[in-house]
Amino acid sequence: MSQFDSIRFQPSRPLLKEVSADRLNAILSEIKKNRPRGERGITVRQSGDATYIGLAASTGGGGFQEQTHAFKINASSPEEGSYELTVDPGTINSILPNNLFDGGELTTHTYSENQVTHVILTATTDGEQVTSALIEVSGEAPQAQTPVVFGIPTEAKFLLGVAYNDTVYQVVTDNITAVGKQMYIKNITGTPQPGQLAYEIYYVLG
Repeated sequence: MSQFDSIRFQPSRPLLKEVSADRLNAILSEIKKNRPRGERGITVRQSGDATYIGLAASTGGGGFQEQTHAFKINASSPEEGSYELTVDPGTINSILPNNLFDGGELTTHTYSENQVTHVILTATTDGEQVTSALIEVSGEAPQAQTPVVFGIPTEAKFLLGVAYNDTVYQVVTDNITAVGKQMYIKNITGTPQPGQLAYEIYYVLG
């Protein structure tokens, strides 16, 4: 406990006789000893009227680190009026996009300034399961899938997120597991033949 924890001043009582210069200097010294100090990415700047504390993300050991996840979109502006993004690794049904990497680095996708840019995962199928995937950027949002009778579409697009200049709005934050999902059932026209169902089931990949 500090020697000053026990100091109490009487309300409405003049302080000139109780507070000497020595005591004021000692109090100020105690305050300075307890001022905030910065460490692990925290900066402290003191001015005449306030103390400013800054929190800075750190890319080294310790400190604050930006959270990563599957298909994380990273946008940047290498120069004024120019924008580009990369997408962190992620899978759809355990399949990595074919164009995820360019050599040993993540593929860089460029896009226009002041334009809403959609980051899309396009999956290709054989009508039964996913066989490959690509990452694309487009000014157009992906269209809804056309349901397929007793199968899945040969192509399905999934919106990973949206970028506008160097701001990212993430949609997908995990690996994707996609299976055939029933959209609707349609009765066939006429009388079904022996062994034929009286209806058709239409599926999408989702």
